[in-house]
Amino acid sequence: MKKQIATIYYHWSGYTASIYSEAATLAEWLRDNGFTGDESIEKTQEMLLHFVQQNGGGSGSVGTREEFRKRGINPMEDGYSRNYGLLDITDRDMANAEHWGEHIEEFNLDDETFTNNEFTYEDPEEIDWIEHPEDIPKWKPDSRYVGVVNWDDANDGLKWFEDLPRYDGILGTVKEDGKDYYVVACE
Repeated sequence: MKKQIATIYYHWSGYTASIYSEAATLAEWLRDNGFTGDESIEKTQEMLLHFVQQNGGGSGSVGTREEFRKRGINPMEDGYSRNYGLLDITDRDMANAEHWGEHIEEFNLDDETFTNNEFTYEDPEEIDWIEHPEDIPKWKPDSRYVGVVNWDDANDGLKWFEDLPRYDGILGTVKEDGKDYYVVACE
């Protein structure tokens, strides 16, 4: 059974393109900083904190919720931007981040994969801005870039996503269980 060791919460950034980009950045950073997969949980958590501090955009607004609490700071209220990333390592804090997260991606350190399921399926009847639905391109998700994705495929996945045909904010339609769904471009 896999053990969850951390969550990194980013506010307003859970989009398809940012998932590929973040996965590529994290994988490259871990490798460049000597991550082997044999590190202790504590060492891995420390490395993830350094990743968030160096890549989150920071100005002191990254850290663990646990550290903030020890210093008497509420990162959600005291001027710290969640946009820069908030690392959680305790069960309580990870559960809190997952509660507030609108989309969860798993980054697996053991087999060097991440998940990508962030395509927003919309009921066509609810999308009333489409003037010419017949112009919406048809496409089928590429299985290499949807679901479980290898770290090394993250940059290719981002290029694939950015190159998908679009019409008026819609990526296209896909068939699922015999029904057509519009897919909103989450960029």
